Amino acid sequence: MFQNDSRFLLCLLSLILLLSACIAQVTVEPTVSFTATNVPTATITLTPTLSPSPTATLTLVPSETPIPLPASLTGIVSLSGDSVRPLVSVVELREAESFDLLVKGDTNTRGEYRIEDIQPGKYELWVLITTKSSMVSGCGDVRPPDETWKIGVNFEGDKALTIENAYLSKALFLVENLQGSDLHAIGFYAVLSDFEIASGIENKFDVALICE
Repeated sequence: MFQNDSRFLLCLLSLILLLSACIAQVTVEPTVSFTATNVPTATITLTPTLSPSPTATLTLVPSETPIPLPASLTGIVSLSGDSVRPLVSVVELREAESFDLLVKGDTNTRGEYRIEDIQPGKYELWVLITTKSSMVSGCGDVRPPDETWKIGVNFEGDKALTIENAYLSKALFLVENLQGSDLHAIGFYAVLSDFEIASGIENKFDVALICE
């Protein structure tokens, strides 16, 4: 029995020595602790780039048609033959076809006339030769400056007529044959159709009637 106990003790001692040797060989490695760190989340904010607001610019487009401006008409009325003399007369602008009187101006003793504030456009130009139903003193006949002119007769009651390629003598003859009618001539004229007044300027126009 003593042998058995000795063996037991011997085995126990051997086991203790073996365990001690094993423990001595164990290397304790440090324990690594991992700490979770919150990584900040990047937030991307998109800021829209504002384009500069367009600036409205008022651009005036020039008108293709200029605004008509009032004008004036000036000149000298004369009667030419063996000599040239000024004619005391009346210069009128009338509406074509209707013969409605629009504006007029009297000449002075030098035959000069001036009419202001005329609207630009085309008119009939009436230049008074005489108010009498008889020939002008010192002339066998009177005719307009050239064949583009007419002879006109103005009657009471705002009536009028024109005669193409005519002399004063023809108009006097016509009126003479109208005796007994209700037409009474109050003026004999040289008449130019399509007479144009230019806008905004002084239109100058001399009239030389011819005494024959």
